Amino acid sequence: MYIPQTVVGQRQGRPQPPRPIEIMSDKLIAGKRQYRVKYTDGQVYNCDWVNCPLLDHYQAKRRSRKSQQAHTRPNQWYQNVYRC
Repeated sequence: MYIPQTVVGQRQGRPQPPRPIEIMSDKLIAGKRQYRVKYTDGQVYNCDWVNCPLLDHYQAKRRSRKSQQAHTRPNQWYQNVYRC
């Protein structure tokens, strides 16, 4: 059985279990959503459940990236068009 590493806080002498920082990516496996989550111990773990604040932050980040790509994509379509 794997025992996760613990992180010692700056003000606390007791070790703390690692906490999730952000969702790195997600994918659908066998009809269930899987998330790759970065933790305070520097590791990335696969999770099948994440809390609402992490999920909201991840979805907002994805929305902003998609809107930025939507603005730049039409210029890329016309780069390889050859006109006679």
